Amino acid sequence: MNEIFDIFEELMSDDEEIINFVERPRRRKQFRQRKNHFEEWDDEAFLDRFRLSKDCILAILEQIEEQISYLTDRNEAVDALTQLLLTLRFYASGSMIIVAGDFGDYFLVGDSGYPVENYLMTPLLNPNTPAQHLYNEAQIRTRNVVERSYGVWKRRFAVLSLGLRVKLTTTLNIIVATAVLHNIAINMKVINPPPVEVNIENVEWDVAVYEERHGRDNVRTNLIDNYFSHLL
Repeated sequence: MNEIFDIFEELMSDDEEIINFVERPRRRKQFRQRKNHFEEWDDEAFLDRFRLSKDCILAILEQIEEQISYLTDRNEAVDALTQLLLTLRFYASGSMIIVAGDFGDYFLVGDSGYPVENYLMTPLLNPNTPAQHLYNEAQIRTRNVVERSYGVWKRRFAVLSLGLRVKLTTTLNIIVATAVLHNIAINMKVINPPPVEVNIENVEWDVAVYEERHGRDNVRTNLIDNYFSHLL
């Protein structure tokens, strides 16, 4: 009988923890103001960065704005002009890192499988301070938005989850083809099927976990000290 009461108390304790977590007030999201590149650069500098004139870009925007605009401004959705400029800057520079640097004080986010860099923020492996825990929470929540999208894509086409044992060129074609098909399915509101049950034997997943290295994480440390510590 005592064992039953012990189990009941444990269940009640777990329920209280869940309730406390759900009822915990969420912090108000804060968004940085985006840079206005039309005002930032003169005509010559603008052409050098985007390879098209301002008038030409506005003409292109008029043709595609309706197709690429979001229906609402929820979560500070990227406006059509910024989407177009981001794309053109990538085409002109060939580097997403340069694009990320040009469009404000932003960072790429990744998991622990990547090394921390000045432009790439990864989670702390051993957070200690409240500010470090807050940083990890924000980093993971931000990353989860993209990872959930990839998860839905992989659920529809299991070949992306199981690994492709074909030539590299064929692999690239498969990735692009499944992405196009997945977007078509979303636009046509096709219900996403359940994941395929597949038995995989003797498959080893080698994922590198990079240790935190002194000297390479100064930007991350400054971000935590100068931003996240002030949110507490």
